[in-house]
Amino acid sequence: MLYLLLFLFGESLAMDSLKIGNAMNIFGRYGFMGVSMKVVGRPQPWVFREPSVDVFEIMEDDIISYTDKDGAIFNGDFHMEFCDDVTQLLEAYFREFRIEHAKEPWKAFAASWSDEAIAKNFGLNTSYIAHDYCYVLVRLSRNKESKKLSDDAASNLKPLEHIKHSSDDVEYGNAASVGNFVKKFGSHYIMSYTTGDSLYQVIVYHPPVYHRLKKKLRKTGITSLRKVELQAFFSPWYADHVGQILSSSGNSTIAEWAKSALRSRSFMFPYSSLLKLYGNEKLLRELDKKLENGALLSLELKTLTPLFNDQTKKQWFVEVISNVIELWESNMRLSY
Repeated sequence: MLYLLLFLFGESLAMDSLKIGNAMNIFGRYGFMGVSMKVVGRPQPWVFREPSVDVFEIMEDDIISYTDKDGAIFNGDFHMEFCDDVTQLLEAYFREFRIEHAKEPWKAFAASWSDEAIAKNFGLNTSYIAHDYCYVLVRLSRNKESKKLSDDAASNLKPLEHIKHSSDDVEYGNAASVGNFVKKFGSHYIMSYTTGDSLYQVIVYHPPVYHRLKKKLRKTGITSLRKVELQAFFSPWYADHVGQILSSSGNSTIAEWAKSALRSRSFMFPYSSLLKLYGNEKLLRELDKKLENGALLSLELKTLTPLFNDQTKKQWFVEVISNVIELWESNMRLSY
């Protein structure tokens, strides 16, 4: 079935551009989309290389934009998520990536990852990618550029003149006709995105310790912890393994800085801790000078329904797209 879906939906488009309103075919690299978008640290100089094309008339005023200005105060946008297993860890990492009609959007990016790839992308030893462990994902992000199609513009999208009749060849009840449409024009369009950079670290626990810590922080919150408690709970004293600090952009300068500047010690165990940045204005200022606009931090994709005037064809398009996504998700299951 997956080979048939790849044949029907897998051909990609010609141009690549991270641009609001551009259309893309998510099925061209479903499970491998992380290859064409920099979502984890890689040395490539680009952020987005997924083929996409202009399909809508969008004016500059239709887009809500934010660009980080030099000198803006950086307090450290910390996020911490408790993950009961590897699947929840992947869900947490791709929390800000949304694909309309996908229940598990993270699979579009990372379902193809092997145990070795998961370990490498999270700075862990492969032996810790197993059902015997639980995880805490700590992340600090610096948004450099955000763009979003306004709600008013999104509800009044108009196709470009040369593709006004793009949906004419879609036939109700004919899935292959939807596949042909997707090959030519795509399945989804870019509703919003954020670029910038982030540092992240995964801490590994045995379940009993993990659940005690999770229960405690759920009751009191991280802000209630004294500095010495914060350092202890997320150190080798409690954890089975403290992963490397990684950069979403793959910036080696930041990685080397973190390795030395965020060095800590738990009795005889030296390790690096991202939480050393928490509330430390001096280190945050140092880090801010190093963070660049080098990674994709969030992405929202909407289906190309605005290209359909015929309601019957529009409903059929959504039905087919939803079913194909569901098939991909159900056939791409991790064993955790």
